[in-house]
Amino acid sequence: MPQKYIEEAEQKLKEAAETYLEENCEKKVQLSGKCDEVFFRKFRPYISCGQMVGVVSEKLDIDREIRVTKIKRFLENNEQPYRYELTLSDFL
Repeated sequence: MPQKYIEEAEQKLKEAAETYLEENCEKKVQLSGKCDEVFFRKFRPYISCGQMVGVVSEKLDIDREIRVTKIKRFLENNEQPYRYELTLSDFL
């Protein structure tokens, strides 16, 4: 078989693989941010490491659940704290 045919077949396979991966692979994401104090004060949600949390962001092109990997809770003057920072990640 001529080398030209082999190179063309390799190029077609590479393009097909890249197209498949772009359409079917999810991006690895790590996010961190401050939680809304008003929401936490009103609804008192229970958040723990390992818990899956739904994340929707048009800006980041994300609409899925991501695991909580870190929780930072601020303690303030003997009051019930509602200030949290969460780190979400789908990889270690």
